[in-house]
Amino acid sequence: MFSRTWLAVPFAALTLIASAPRARACSPQPPGVYGTIPADGEKYPGNAAVILQGDSISPTEATVTVDGQPATLKDVSKTLFSEIGLLGVVVEPTPTAGQNVVITGTFCGPGFGCNPVTLHYQATAADTTPPPAINLVSFNILDYPDFKSGGGDCQSDSDFAWWLHLKAQTPVQATDGAVIYSVEGYRDASLSGGPVFTARGFVTESWNPVVTIRRTIDALDGKALPAAACFRVKAYDSAGNTPSISSELLCKPCNYRVDPTPGTGSAPSEPTWTAADVYPGGTCDSSMPGTSTGSASASTGTGAGGGSDGGDEVIGGCGCSVAGESDSAAGLFGALALALCSSLRLARRRR
Repeated sequence: MFSRTWLAVPFAALTLIASAPRARACSPQPPGVYGTIPADGEKYPGNAAVILQGDSISPTEATVTVDGQPATLKDVSKTLFSEIGLLGVVVEPTPTAGQNVVITGTFCGPGFGCNPVTLHYQATAADTTPPPAINLVSFNILDYPDFKSGGGDCQSDSDFAWWLHLKAQTPVQATDGAVIYSVEGYRDASLSGGPVFTARGFVTESWNPVVTIRRTIDALDGKALPAAACFRVKAYDSAGNTPSISSELLCKPCNYRVDPTPGTGSAPSEPTWTAADVYPGGTCDSSMPGTSTGSASASTGTGAGGGSDGGDEVIGGCGCSVAGESDSAAGLFGALALALCSSLRLARRRR
């Protein structure tokens, strides 16, 4: 049985989880499908994987027809979404433009009591074009007093946050399928050892282009916070297309601030940065050759592109905040607030 713990809040579009240690203080959602891409009644490339959000779900308990004729669902979760934790299925034979696809079933094994789901969509021409590369404009860092979960409250500890500001073209789902970003954080510019911080989500009309990653001090591997990670972002889509290039690798922040002010019951959102926060030698330092002063204005904590800091991701149906995971609310499975803040370890952890 295919089983995932999913993000879930009111329906609109999926938000992906980031790979990081998980807090499991919340009760899981009951088994079943909670959302799909495409949504019922929409148009979608015939060769793109249909994405399902839910818990304890499997394509084996579902059937599919194309223009009323039986077809087959093939699970491509391991090939297209192995790093993300999504259930993805493609229809075989591949529907051609104009054909009507109907997927129906509980997606759960006997005894789970899952509600049946029926998804209708019209296939469009196959998507064979990689999505445009996504730009990592800049990132900002706030080092705040140690944030402690009360325990059993669906929240996790964190000591600081990175806010990564992205920029991307908005895809048309009917022709481009679902476009996914993957933020990768490395220990240094050599990229050796692979990414140690990751966050993923969908690029949609309502997406939040500000991705938040919260961690505790032990994740820094002994490095000073401003120099602890280099970031880049990749794009790919639900048809398996990937651009040949990723974004520029950024190793220095635009803004950096140490805030000794005790919290008020939740982890802080991205602040409004000032000139005093510009990191020397960073991407917004006007004294550095090739530095764009526009980067600073794009990283002011206002949610460039219309987004806002969405809090922490929802896991298993409640706001379990996970150190190191994205807080961005990229549509449907968004986020809630972090935990109570404590400054007991503030003095000993300052760098």
